[in-house]
Amino acid sequence: MKKLFWLTLLGLLMIPLTSNAQSKGPNKFYNKYKNKTNSLNVTLPGWLIDLGATVAVWSTDDPAEKEAIRLMKKVQRMKLLVVENGSQIKNNHITKLFDRLKKDQYEDLVQVRDKSARVNILIREEDDLIRNMFFLVREDDEAVMLSLKTKITMDQVSDMINLLEGEMDLDLH
Repeated sequence: MKKLFWLTLLGLLMIPLTSNAQSKGPNKFYNKYKNKTNSLNVTLPGWLIDLGATVAVWSTDDPAEKEAIRLMKKVQRMKLLVVENGSQIKNNHITKLFDRLKKDQYEDLVQVRDKSARVNILIREEDDLIRNMFFLVREDDEAVMLSLKTKITMDQVSDMINLLEGEMDLDLH
């Protein structure tokens, strides 16, 4: 359960969307699929994420968890889209999405391919800050998109990964 908590928290920290204006790529994709059957969509404003992080910090004494929660406070907006019947997502829509992300100056941070799963994490940096993060996880007939607008540094992301490695005995490098 603790591993799931840390992975979810890392995912939330690494999912920004835009800097000043919403990026066209993630928004078009989100708007296209948010009202489809078998889909769940959630948009959270930064103040609500901040409030949740403030409450969550009271429930732990673990320094690693406190650091992760502190990073959550840097998320200004979060959009989450879960599509349970991913077959309704067409491959050409995925291609267009990644083309738009590249036009919006998103860069690949992580790409993972498995027989049935694909994970893409992209970031958009500005002034040495990660302003947007975009996650797309596709497996079989399910897809999850997470987009974050944030103000975190690569050093903070690295510190969080190092904390996770220690907590879960992982080797992520």
